Amino acid sequence: MTESAVVGALVGGGISILTTIANLTYNYFQGRNQRQFALRQQVYLDACAWAANGSEYLASIARLDLDDAHVRRAIGLGVKIAINSDAHHPDGLENLVYGVATARRGWATAAEILNTMTLDELLAWKGARRARQA
Repeated sequence: MTESAVVGALVGGGISILTTIANLTYNYFQGRNQRQFALRQQVYLDACAWAANGSEYLASIARLDLDDAHVRRAIGLGVKIAINSDAHHPDGLENLVYGVATARRGWATAAEILNTMTLDELLAWKGARRARQA
């Protein structure tokens, strides 16, 4: 998917509930030209902010596409963050520690992290998001 296709889907409402586009930098694909695959974080975060969407980041040690500067930029734009362990086995849930540590380094509080919301809070956020998009 190209950057323009991702941004078009974000601002056009083609991406649902939380806008969970993960592994934006494709760090997992070692040996390939990462710039060829990477979305420009600022373009992506601007589109998320404009469309009132959240952003998912993988906290897997193999990918680590979340860094503190991106967290700071996201919360500065009002973009909520979902931290994903990228676990494919229960042992992988330990990866959340890396995501939480990075979010803290980026000055994120619990209020900016979607994972910390109750179901009612998440549904209210989703409803408010839809109202802003209308």
